[in-house]
Amino acid sequence: MELNERPAERTRLRVLIVDDEPEIAEVAAEFVEHAGLEVIMAPDGQAALDRILADPAGIDVVLRDLAMPTLGGEAVRDELARRQLPLARHFVFMCGDYATTGRKSG
Repeated sequence: MELNERPAERTRLRVLIVDDEPEIAEVAAEFVEHAGLEVIMAPDGQAALDRILADPAGIDVVLRDLAMPTLGGEAVRDELARRQLPLARHFVFMCGDYATTGRKSG
């Protein structure tokens, strides 16, 4: 790359999918890719946090399972908020077993 050249800009949003159930993560990835977005996957909250902190600007949105054993619930988002990283405002939570997450509807 020449000194005055700019690196190629990303044209697709990057979505980090975080789920400890590989089958669910794969289905979510198919939907996201079908929408034209780039997918990055992490098997648990700690792996997601490590990936995000390695390159905070490299992820645009996090789609994560709410009920997970390692850094579950909103822990990753809360840690990013504590560090004042803008990605903390770009989380979408999903949960297939809402009744057992300890949350009440309503």
